[in-house]
Amino acid sequence: MTCTVHLKRLRAVELVPVLQPMTKIPNGIMPIQAANLLILRDYSANIRRMLKLIEELEKEPGPGTSNLKH
Repeated sequence: MTCTVHLKRLRAVELVPVLQPMTKIPNGIMPIQAANLLILRDYSANIRRMLKLIEELEKEPGPGTSNLKH
């Protein structure tokens, strides 16, 4: 499966090391810096997990909160 993700807040190159442990396919995460997007190539279950994590990381933290969950 292939999926293109346009990022709003985070930089594509910063997410590669975060997502890399979730991939099963070598070079399955390709950042496109000029457009700030990621191309994900992997099994659909892995892509769903990566998309969920990206969605959480892209959320705007509220006042006095962080993206970290305890």
